[in-house]
Amino acid sequence: MSMKNIKWLLGAFSMLLAMTTFTACSDDDDKLEVPVFPESVVLNCQPGENESAELVFTANQPWTLASSKLWCKFSVDGELQNSLAGKAGEQKVQIIATDDVWDFENSLAEITLSMGGQTQAIAVVNRSANTRDLKMYQDIEHPFGEGNPATLKYSVIGISLENISVVANFDWEIQRYPEWISIDGKYRVGKAGKISVIALDFAENADVRYPLEAGDINNKIVFVNKDGQEYFIEIPVAYEGMPEDAVQFPTDPFKGWTFSQDGTQYWISSGTPGEDEPEIIEKEFIELQVITPGTYKLHSFAYSMANGYTLLGKDDWIIADIKNTSNNDNRNVTISVILNSDKKREGYILAIPDVLNVEGKDLLNHPYDDEYGELKPEYEQYILTRINQEGEKEGFNIMTGDGVPITEGLVQVPELGNEFGTENAWKLTMKKPDTAITLIIEAKGISVDSHESSLWDGVTLDATGNTFYLDISENVEIGDEDMYIVIRDNMWRASGVLYIAFE
Repeated sequence: MSMKNIKWLLGAFSMLLAMTTFTACSDDDDKLEVPVFPESVVLNCQPGENESAELVFTANQPWTLASSKLWCKFSVDGELQNSLAGKAGEQKVQIIATDDVWDFENSLAEITLSMGGQTQAIAVVNRSANTRDLKMYQDIEHPFGEGNPATLKYSVIGISLENISVVANFDWEIQRYPEWISIDGKYRVGKAGKISVIALDFAENADVRYPLEAGDINNKIVFVNKDGQEYFIEIPVAYEGMPEDAVQFPTDPFKGWTFSQDGTQYWISSGTPGEDEPEIIEKEFIELQVITPGTYKLHSFAYSMANGYTLLGKDDWIIADIKNTSNNDNRNVTISVILNSDKKREGYILAIPDVLNVEGKDLLNHPYDDEYGELKPEYEQYILTRINQEGEKEGFNIMTGDGVPITEGLVQVPELGNEFGTENAWKLTMKKPDTAITLIIEAKGISVDSHESSLWDGVTLDATGNTFYLDISENVEIGDEDMYIVIRDNMWRASGVLYIAFE
Protein backbone atom coordinates (compact mmCIF):
# COMPACT_ATOMS: atom_id res chain seq x y z
CA MET A 1 0.00 0.00 0.00
CA SER A 2 1.34 3.35 -0.93
CA MET A 3 1.99 6.11 1.52
CA LYS A 4 -0.74 8.11 -0.20
CA ASN A 5 -3.37 5.45 0.49
CA ILE A 6 -2.28 5.09 4.14
CA LYS A 7 -2.71 8.83 4.71
CA TRP A 8 -6.21 8.69 3.18
CA LEU A 9 -7.25 5.78 5.39
CA LEU A 10 -5.93 7.52 8.52
CA GLY A 11 -7.91 10.64 7.61
CA ALA A 12 -11.07 8.69 7.04
CA PHE A 13 -10.70 6.89 10.37
CA SER A 14 -10.14 10.13 12.20
CA MET A 15 -13.34 11.58 10.68
CA LEU A 16 -15.30 8.45 11.60
CA LEU A 17 -13.97 8.58 15.16
CA ALA A 18 -14.94 12.24 15.47
CA MET A 19 -18.44 11.56 14.17
CA THR A 20 -18.86 8.66 16.58
CA THR A 21 -17.72 10.77 19.52
CA PHE A 22 -20.12 13.64 18.56
CA THR A 23 -23.08 11.24 18.28
CA ALA A 24 -22.39 9.78 21.71
CA CYS A 25 -22.26 13.23 23.29
CA SER A 26 -25.58 14.17 21.66
CA ASP A 27 -27.29 11.06 23.12
CA ASP A 28 -26.04 11.97 26.61
CA ASP A 29 -27.38 15.52 26.25
CA ASP A 30 -30.83 14.20 25.21
CA LYS A 31 -31.02 12.02 28.35
CA LEU A 32 -30.39 15.08 30.60
CA GLU A 33 -33.41 17.00 29.04
CA VAL A 34 -36.08 14.37 30.00
CA PRO A 35 -38.76 16.22 32.14
CA VAL A 36 -38.84 15.23 35.76
CA PHE A 37 -42.32 15.57 37.40
CA PRO A 38 -42.86 15.92 41.16
CA GLU A 39 -45.04 13.55 43.13
CA SER A 40 -48.71 14.51 43.28
CA VAL A 41 -49.95 16.21 46.44
CA VAL A 42 -53.39 17.01 47.91
CA LEU A 43 -54.16 20.62 48.87
CA ASN A 44 -57.15 21.85 50.90
CA CYS A 45 -58.40 25.29 50.04
CA GLN A 46 -61.57 27.20 50.94
CA PRO A 47 -63.06 30.42 49.57
CA GLY A 48 -62.21 33.43 51.68
CA GLU A 49 -60.20 36.61 51.71
CA ASN A 50 -57.29 35.09 53.64
CA GLU A 51 -57.60 31.53 52.42
CA SER A 52 -55.01 30.10 50.00
CA ALA A 53 -52.79 27.05 49.53
CA GLU A 54 -49.17 26.92 48.35
CA LEU A 55 -48.01 24.50 45.67
CA VAL A 56 -44.22 23.88 45.77
CA PHE A 57 -42.41 21.95 43.00
CA THR A 58 -39.16 21.85 41.01
CA ALA A 59 -39.14 21.90 37.20
CA ASN A 60 -36.12 20.96 35.11
CA GLN A 61 -37.57 22.51 31.99
CA PRO A 62 -39.81 25.44 31.09
CA TRP A 63 -43.26 24.58 32.36
CA THR A 64 -46.99 25.38 32.24
CA LEU A 65 -49.61 24.82 34.97
CA ALA A 66 -53.34 24.44 34.28
CA SER A 67 -56.45 23.96 36.51
CA SER A 68 -59.30 21.64 35.58
CA LYS A 69 -61.99 23.76 37.33
CA LEU A 70 -62.85 27.41 36.90
CA TRP A 71 -63.09 27.93 40.67
CA CYS A 72 -59.45 26.88 41.15
CA LYS A 73 -57.15 29.83 40.33
CA PHE A 74 -53.46 30.74 40.43
CA SER A 75 -52.66 34.01 42.18
CA VAL A 76 -49.90 36.15 40.68
CA ASP A 77 -49.39 39.59 42.21
CA GLY A 78 -53.04 39.68 43.27
CA GLU A 79 -54.38 38.63 39.86
CA LEU A 80 -56.21 35.32 39.46
CA GLN A 81 -55.41 33.12 36.46
CA ASN A 82 -56.49 29.70 35.24
CA SER A 83 -53.07 28.83 33.79
CA LEU A 84 -49.49 29.79 34.56
CA ALA A 85 -46.06 29.41 32.86
CA GLY A 86 -42.46 29.67 34.08
CA LYS A 87 -38.81 28.67 33.70
CA ALA A 88 -36.94 25.69 35.15
CA GLY A 89 -36.16 25.81 38.84
CA GLU A 90 -37.89 25.64 42.22
CA GLN A 91 -41.37 27.09 42.12
CA LYS A 92 -43.91 28.35 44.73
CA VAL A 93 -47.40 28.99 43.39
CA GLN A 94 -50.38 30.38 45.40
CA ILE A 95 -53.65 28.49 44.85
CA ILE A 96 -56.98 30.29 45.42
CA ALA A 97 -60.41 28.61 45.64
CA THR A 98 -63.19 31.01 44.64
CA ASP A 99 -66.88 30.67 45.51
CA ASP A 100 -67.90 30.20 41.87
CA VAL A 101 -70.47 27.41 41.53
CA TRP A 102 -69.98 26.57 45.20
CA ASP A 103 -72.56 23.96 46.05
CA PHE A 104 -73.14 21.85 49.12
CA GLU A 105 -70.87 18.89 48.20
CA ASN A 106 -67.05 18.60 48.14
CA SER A 107 -65.45 19.60 44.84
CA LEU A 108 -62.02 18.54 43.46
CA ALA A 109 -59.82 20.34 40.93
CA GLU A 110 -56.79 18.75 39.22
CA ILE A 111 -53.64 20.79 38.57
CA THR A 112 -51.50 19.53 35.70
CA LEU A 113 -47.85 20.34 34.88
CA SER A 114 -46.66 20.35 31.29
CA MET A 115 -42.93 20.10 30.38
CA GLY A 116 -41.04 18.82 27.36
CA GLY A 117 -44.18 17.84 25.53
CA GLN A 118 -45.47 15.79 28.46
CA THR A 119 -48.32 16.54 30.90
CA GLN A 120 -48.89 15.07 34.34
CA ALA A 121 -51.18 15.82 37.31
CA ILE A 122 -49.10 17.09 40.24
CA ALA A 123 -51.84 18.21 42.67
CA VAL A 124 -55.49 17.76 43.62
CA VAL A 125 -57.20 20.76 45.26
CA ASN A 126 -60.06 19.93 47.63
CA ARG A 127 -62.74 22.61 48.13
CA SER A 128 -65.10 21.53 50.95
CA ALA A 129 -68.86 21.70 50.61
CA ASN A 130 -70.43 25.10 51.08
CA THR A 131 -72.24 25.66 54.39
CA ARG A 132 -75.93 26.51 54.11
CA ASP A 133 -76.65 29.93 55.52
CA LEU A 134 -79.94 31.78 56.03
CA LYS A 135 -80.50 35.14 57.63
CA MET A 136 -83.80 36.70 58.69
CA TYR A 137 -83.54 40.32 59.74
CA GLN A 138 -84.83 43.87 59.84
CA ASP A 139 -81.32 45.12 60.49
CA ILE A 140 -78.64 43.09 58.68
CA GLU A 141 -76.21 43.83 61.50
CA HIS A 142 -78.55 42.16 63.99
CA PRO A 143 -80.23 39.15 62.36
CA PHE A 144 -82.88 37.25 64.29
CA GLY A 145 -81.76 34.12 66.06
CA GLU A 146 -81.00 32.75 69.49
CA GLY A 147 -80.79 35.69 71.86
CA ASN A 148 -82.52 37.98 69.37
CA PRO A 149 -85.99 36.54 68.60
CA ALA A 150 -88.32 38.11 66.06
CA THR A 151 -90.67 39.86 68.50
CA LEU A 152 -94.16 41.11 67.70
CA LYS A 153 -95.49 44.09 69.66
CA TYR A 154 -99.12 44.84 70.46
CA SER A 155 -100.87 47.53 68.44
CA VAL A 156 -104.51 48.62 68.37
CA ILE A 157 -104.39 48.87 64.56
CA GLY A 158 -103.05 45.36 64.00
CA ILE A 159 -100.22 43.25 65.36
CA SER A 160 -97.53 42.71 62.76
CA LEU A 161 -93.77 42.58 62.32
CA GLU A 162 -93.18 43.94 58.83
CA ASN A 163 -90.33 44.51 56.39
CA ILE A 164 -88.49 41.36 57.39
CA SER A 165 -85.80 40.32 54.92
CA VAL A 166 -84.87 36.69 54.35
CA VAL A 167 -81.78 35.80 52.32
CA ALA A 168 -80.08 32.42 51.95
CA ASN A 169 -77.54 30.71 49.74
CA PHE A 170 -80.00 27.94 48.91
CA ASP A 171 -83.61 27.62 47.74
CA TRP A 172 -85.73 27.60 50.88
CA GLU A 173 -89.26 27.30 52.17
CA ILE A 174 -90.93 27.76 55.54
CA GLN A 175 -91.93 24.34 56.78
CA ARG A 176 -93.80 25.38 59.93
CA TYR A 177 -94.44 28.30 62.26
CA PRO A 178 -96.46 28.92 65.44
CA GLU A 179 -100.24 28.73 65.25
CA TRP A 180 -100.54 32.28 66.57
CA ILE A 181 -98.64 33.66 63.57
CA SER A 182 -99.93 34.17 60.03
CA ILE A 183 -97.61 34.34 56.99
CA ASP A 184 -98.93 34.94 53.49
CA GLY A 185 -98.42 31.78 51.42
CA LYS A 186 -96.66 33.49 48.53
CA TYR A 187 -93.93 34.70 50.90
CA ARG A 188 -93.18 31.28 52.39
CA VAL A 189 -90.64 30.30 49.68
CA GLY A 190 -87.48 31.93 48.35
CA LYS A 191 -84.62 31.52 45.86
CA ALA A 192 -80.92 31.28 46.60
CA GLY A 193 -79.21 34.65 46.69
CA LYS A 194 -82.46 36.60 46.34
CA ILE A 195 -83.73 38.77 49.19
CA SER A 196 -87.36 38.06 50.06
CA VAL A 197 -89.43 40.44 52.18
CA ILE A 198 -92.04 38.91 54.48
CA ALA A 199 -94.35 40.03 57.31
CA LEU A 200 -95.36 38.18 60.44
CA ASP A 201 -99.00 38.89 61.33
CA PHE A 202 -100.83 37.86 64.44
CA ALA A 203 -103.31 35.14 63.53
CA GLU A 204 -106.90 36.35 63.37
CA ASN A 205 -108.33 34.11 66.11
CA ALA A 206 -105.26 33.90 68.33
CA ASP A 207 -105.38 35.18 71.92
CA VAL A 208 -103.52 38.49 71.94
CA ARG A 209 -103.75 39.09 75.69
CA TYR A 210 -100.67 37.40 77.08
CA PRO A 211 -96.93 37.26 76.22
CA LEU A 212 -95.55 34.34 74.23
CA GLU A 213 -91.96 33.44 75.04
CA ALA A 214 -89.28 32.65 72.47
CA GLY A 215 -88.04 29.82 74.68
CA ASP A 216 -91.14 27.75 73.96
CA ILE A 217 -90.20 24.92 71.60
CA ASN A 218 -93.27 25.68 69.47
CA ASN A 219 -92.44 29.36 69.03
CA LYS A 220 -90.05 28.93 66.12
CA ILE A 221 -90.16 29.50 62.39
CA VAL A 222 -88.55 26.50 60.69
CA PHE A 223 -86.87 27.02 57.31
CA VAL A 224 -85.87 23.98 55.19
CA ASN A 225 -84.02 23.62 51.90
CA LYS A 226 -85.68 22.57 48.66
CA ASP A 227 -82.76 20.72 47.04
CA GLY A 228 -83.56 17.31 48.48
CA GLN A 229 -80.94 17.34 51.25
CA GLU A 230 -81.81 17.22 54.95
CA TYR A 231 -81.37 20.68 56.40
CA PHE A 232 -83.33 23.12 58.55
CA ILE A 233 -82.78 26.29 60.54
CA GLU A 234 -84.98 27.58 63.38
CA ILE A 235 -85.64 31.26 64.08
CA PRO A 236 -87.24 31.95 67.49
CA VAL A 237 -90.28 34.27 67.62
CA ALA A 238 -92.00 35.96 70.56
CA TYR A 239 -94.90 38.27 71.39
CA GLU A 240 -94.79 40.94 74.10
CA GLY A 241 -98.49 40.71 75.01
CA MET A 242 -100.96 43.51 75.63
CA PRO A 243 -100.12 46.38 77.98
CA GLU A 244 -102.03 46.25 81.27
CA ASP A 245 -104.25 49.20 80.37
CA ALA A 246 -105.02 48.11 76.80
CA VAL A 247 -108.48 46.99 75.69
CA GLN A 248 -109.54 45.55 72.36
CA PHE A 249 -113.04 44.94 71.02
CA PRO A 250 -113.62 42.44 68.17
CA THR A 251 -116.90 44.21 67.33
CA ASP A 252 -116.73 47.79 66.03
CA PRO A 253 -117.75 49.93 69.04
CA PHE A 254 -119.29 52.66 66.90
CA LYS A 255 -121.50 50.32 64.89
CA GLY A 256 -123.84 50.11 67.84
CA TRP A 257 -127.01 48.15 68.44
CA THR A 258 -130.68 49.07 68.73
CA PHE A 259 -133.10 47.24 71.05
CA SER A 260 -136.83 47.15 70.55
CA GLN A 261 -138.99 49.05 73.04
CA ASP A 262 -139.70 45.89 75.06
CA GLY A 263 -136.08 44.66 74.80
CA THR A 264 -136.94 41.30 73.23
CA GLN A 265 -135.14 41.88 69.93
CA TYR A 266 -132.27 43.93 68.54
CA TRP A 267 -130.53 44.88 65.32
CA ILE A 268 -127.50 46.81 64.12
CA SER A 269 -128.06 50.51 64.73
CA SER A 270 -127.08 51.47 61.19
CA GLY A 271 -130.47 50.26 60.05
CA THR A 272 -134.04 50.80 61.14
CA PRO A 273 -136.75 48.15 60.67
CA GLY A 274 -138.84 48.96 57.62
CA GLU A 275 -136.15 51.16 56.05
CA ASP A 276 -132.76 49.48 55.64
CA GLU A 277 -134.23 46.08 56.51
CA PRO A 278 -131.55 45.03 59.01
CA GLU A 279 -131.39 41.53 60.37
CA ILE A 280 -133.62 41.48 63.44
CA ILE A 281 -132.42 39.07 66.12
CA GLU A 282 -135.11 37.64 68.36
CA LYS A 283 -133.09 37.58 71.54
CA GLU A 284 -133.13 39.51 74.81
CA PHE A 285 -129.39 40.03 75.14
CA ILE A 286 -126.34 40.81 73.00
CA GLU A 287 -123.11 38.86 73.44
CA LEU A 288 -119.86 40.79 72.90
CA GLN A 289 -116.23 40.32 73.87
CA VAL A 290 -113.72 42.42 75.78
CA ILE A 291 -110.06 41.59 75.17
CA THR A 292 -107.73 42.81 77.95
CA PRO A 293 -104.99 40.99 79.91
CA GLY A 294 -106.32 41.82 83.39
CA THR A 295 -109.59 42.34 85.19
CA TYR A 296 -111.94 45.14 84.24
CA LYS A 297 -115.31 46.67 85.05
CA LEU A 298 -118.23 47.70 82.86
CA HIS A 299 -119.62 51.22 83.23
CA SER A 300 -122.89 52.21 81.53
CA PHE A 301 -123.79 55.79 80.60
CA ALA A 302 -126.94 57.36 79.26
CA TYR A 303 -126.33 60.01 76.64
CA SER A 304 -128.40 62.95 75.46
CA MET A 305 -127.58 66.20 73.74
CA ALA A 306 -128.99 68.08 76.69
CA ASN A 307 -127.21 66.26 79.52
CA GLY A 308 -124.18 64.67 77.88
CA TYR A 309 -123.01 61.45 79.60
CA THR A 310 -124.75 60.36 82.82
CA LEU A 311 -123.55 57.36 84.80
CA LEU A 312 -126.19 54.64 85.13
CA GLY A 313 -126.60 52.40 88.14
CA LYS A 314 -126.83 48.62 88.12
CA ASP A 315 -130.63 48.74 88.24
CA ASP A 316 -130.99 51.27 85.45
CA TRP A 317 -132.14 50.58 81.88
CA ILE A 318 -128.86 49.10 80.55
CA ILE A 319 -127.84 45.79 82.10
CA ALA A 320 -124.25 44.77 81.27
CA ASP A 321 -122.63 41.69 82.85
CA ILE A 322 -119.24 39.95 82.60
CA LYS A 323 -119.61 36.19 82.18
CA ASN A 324 -116.66 34.42 83.81
CA THR A 325 -116.17 30.87 82.57
CA SER A 326 -114.84 27.87 84.43
CA ASN A 327 -111.27 28.64 83.33
CA ASN A 328 -111.61 32.24 84.56
CA ASP A 329 -111.88 33.60 81.03
CA ASN A 330 -113.51 37.01 81.42
CA ARG A 331 -113.81 37.98 77.77
CA ASN A 332 -117.55 37.44 77.27
CA VAL A 333 -120.07 40.18 78.05
CA THR A 334 -123.89 40.15 77.85
CA ILE A 335 -125.99 43.30 77.38
CA SER A 336 -129.75 43.67 77.78
CA VAL A 337 -132.27 46.46 78.45
CA ILE A 338 -135.56 46.89 80.31
CA LEU A 339 -138.91 48.03 78.91
CA ASN A 340 -138.85 51.64 77.72
CA SER A 341 -142.04 53.58 78.47
CA ASP A 342 -140.53 56.88 77.39
CA LYS A 343 -138.98 58.32 74.25
CA LYS A 344 -136.03 56.80 72.40
CA ARG A 345 -132.84 56.64 74.41
CA GLU A 346 -129.17 56.21 73.81
CA GLY A 347 -126.33 54.93 75.97
CA TYR A 348 -122.73 53.75 75.94
CA ILE A 349 -120.93 50.95 77.72
CA LEU A 350 -117.27 51.37 78.65
CA ALA A 351 -114.95 48.51 79.64
CA ILE A 352 -112.17 49.97 81.78
CA PRO A 353 -109.25 47.91 83.15
CA ASP A 354 -109.00 47.86 86.95
CA VAL A 355 -105.37 48.93 86.70
CA LEU A 356 -106.58 52.44 85.77
CA ASN A 357 -108.43 52.71 89.11
CA VAL A 358 -111.12 54.95 87.64
CA GLU A 359 -112.90 55.10 90.99
CA GLY A 360 -110.09 57.37 92.10
CA LYS A 361 -110.54 59.66 89.11
CA ASP A 362 -113.29 61.90 87.82
CA LEU A 363 -114.58 59.64 85.04
CA LEU A 364 -117.60 58.34 86.88
CA ASN A 365 -118.75 61.75 88.06
CA HIS A 366 -117.61 63.93 85.18
CA PRO A 367 -116.78 61.87 82.09
CA TYR A 368 -117.27 64.52 79.42
CA ASP A 369 -115.66 67.73 78.30
CA ASP A 370 -117.63 70.76 79.52
CA GLU A 371 -117.06 72.83 76.40
CA TYR A 372 -118.16 70.30 73.80
CA GLY A 373 -120.13 67.77 75.84
CA GLU A 374 -118.11 64.93 74.34
CA LEU A 375 -116.55 62.00 76.17
CA LYS A 376 -113.03 62.84 77.26
CA PRO A 377 -110.53 61.57 74.65
CA GLU A 378 -108.63 59.41 77.12
CA TYR A 379 -111.75 57.30 77.62
CA GLU A 380 -112.91 56.93 74.01
CA GLN A 381 -110.67 53.90 73.55
CA TYR A 382 -112.66 52.06 76.24
CA ILE A 383 -116.07 52.31 74.54
CA LEU A 384 -117.33 48.75 74.16
CA THR A 385 -120.47 49.66 72.24
CA ARG A 386 -123.29 52.14 71.72
CA ILE A 387 -126.81 51.08 72.69
CA ASN A 388 -130.04 52.60 71.40
CA GLN A 389 -133.53 51.62 72.46
CA GLU A 390 -136.78 52.34 70.72
CA GLY A 391 -139.31 54.26 72.81
CA GLU A 392 -142.96 54.96 72.58
CA LYS A 393 -144.26 55.66 69.11
CA GLU A 394 -143.73 59.30 68.27
CA GLY A 395 -146.88 61.34 68.13
CA PHE A 396 -149.49 63.07 70.28
CA ASN A 397 -152.12 61.98 72.78
CA ILE A 398 -155.04 64.45 72.81
CA MET A 399 -157.93 64.64 75.26
CA THR A 400 -160.58 67.11 76.37
CA GLY A 401 -160.21 69.14 79.51
CA ASP A 402 -162.23 66.56 81.45
CA GLY A 403 -159.99 63.70 80.28
CA VAL A 404 -161.93 62.24 77.34
CA PRO A 405 -159.47 60.96 74.66
CA ILE A 406 -159.83 62.37 71.18
CA THR A 407 -158.78 59.87 68.52
CA GLU A 408 -161.18 60.52 65.70
CA GLY A 409 -159.76 62.93 63.13
CA LEU A 410 -156.12 62.56 64.28
CA VAL A 411 -153.88 61.27 61.50
CA GLN A 412 -150.17 61.37 60.71
CA VAL A 413 -149.33 63.43 57.61
CA PRO A 414 -145.50 63.32 57.20
CA GLU A 415 -145.43 65.82 54.33
CA LEU A 416 -146.85 68.52 56.62
CA GLY A 417 -143.52 68.43 58.46
CA ASN A 418 -141.39 69.15 55.39
CA GLU A 419 -141.27 72.84 56.19
CA PHE A 420 -139.77 72.07 59.59
CA GLY A 421 -137.57 69.11 58.72
CA THR A 422 -139.43 66.30 60.45
CA GLU A 423 -141.74 63.47 59.38
CA ASN A 424 -143.39 63.35 62.80
CA ALA A 425 -146.22 65.59 61.64
CA TRP A 426 -149.87 65.09 62.64
CA LYS A 427 -153.20 66.79 61.91
CA LEU A 428 -156.31 66.95 64.09
CA THR A 429 -159.51 67.82 62.26
CA MET A 430 -162.54 68.41 64.51
CA LYS A 431 -165.88 70.19 64.58
CA LYS A 432 -165.90 73.78 65.76
CA PRO A 433 -166.99 73.72 69.39
CA ASP A 434 -170.11 75.60 70.43
CA THR A 435 -168.58 76.58 73.75
CA ALA A 436 -165.12 77.27 75.05
CA ILE A 437 -163.02 74.11 75.44
CA THR A 438 -159.54 73.07 76.52
CA LEU A 439 -157.49 70.49 74.62
CA ILE A 440 -154.79 68.68 76.59
CA ILE A 441 -152.00 67.65 74.18
CA GLU A 442 -149.27 65.25 75.33
CA ALA A 443 -146.17 64.88 73.11
CA LYS A 444 -145.06 61.26 73.34
CA GLY A 445 -141.83 59.57 72.30
CA ILE A 446 -140.13 62.84 71.37
CA SER A 447 -137.68 65.25 72.94
CA VAL A 448 -139.30 68.49 74.17
CA ASP A 449 -137.15 71.49 74.95
CA SER A 450 -139.09 74.40 73.48
CA HIS A 451 -142.00 75.12 71.17
CA GLU A 452 -143.45 77.65 68.80
CA SER A 453 -146.97 78.04 67.46
CA SER A 454 -149.27 79.78 65.01
CA LEU A 455 -152.74 80.24 66.60
CA TRP A 456 -156.02 81.85 65.64
CA ASP A 457 -157.48 84.77 67.50
CA GLY A 458 -159.25 83.56 70.60
CA VAL A 459 -156.83 80.66 71.19
CA THR A 460 -154.08 80.55 73.85
CA LEU A 461 -151.38 77.96 74.65
CA ASP A 462 -149.61 76.99 77.88
CA ALA A 463 -147.06 74.23 78.35
CA THR A 464 -145.66 72.15 81.20
CA GLY A 465 -142.92 69.72 80.23
CA ASN A 466 -144.26 67.66 77.37
CA THR A 467 -147.90 68.57 78.02
CA PHE A 468 -149.60 71.47 76.23
CA TYR A 469 -152.92 73.14 77.14
CA LEU A 470 -154.76 74.71 74.21
CA ASP A 471 -157.64 76.96 75.36
CA ILE A 472 -160.19 77.75 72.62
CA SER A 473 -162.76 80.45 73.37
CA GLU A 474 -166.31 80.31 72.11
CA ASN A 475 -165.60 83.44 70.04
CA VAL A 476 -162.60 81.95 68.20
CA GLU A 477 -162.01 83.39 64.75
CA ILE A 478 -160.99 80.69 62.27
CA GLY A 479 -158.08 81.90 60.17
CA ASP A 480 -157.18 81.18 56.56
CA GLU A 481 -154.43 78.76 57.62
CA ASP A 482 -154.59 75.85 60.04
CA MET A 483 -153.17 76.36 63.52
CA TYR A 484 -149.98 74.48 64.38
CA ILE A 485 -147.63 73.74 67.26
CA VAL A 486 -143.96 72.89 66.58
CA ILE A 487 -142.03 70.96 69.26
CA ARG A 488 -138.24 71.47 69.27
CA ASP A 489 -135.42 69.64 71.06
CA ASN A 490 -132.46 71.26 72.82
CA MET A 491 -130.68 71.66 69.45
CA TRP A 492 -133.74 73.54 68.15
CA ARG A 493 -134.53 70.72 65.77
CA ALA A 494 -138.21 70.01 65.12
CA SER A 495 -139.14 66.76 66.84
CA GLY A 496 -142.87 66.97 66.19
CA VAL A 497 -145.58 69.11 64.55
CA LEU A 498 -149.31 69.16 65.26
CA TYR A 499 -151.78 70.95 62.95
CA ILE A 500 -155.35 71.70 64.16
CA ALA A 501 -158.26 72.48 61.85
CA PHE A 502 -162.03 72.90 62.25
CA GLU A 503 -164.49 71.44 59.83
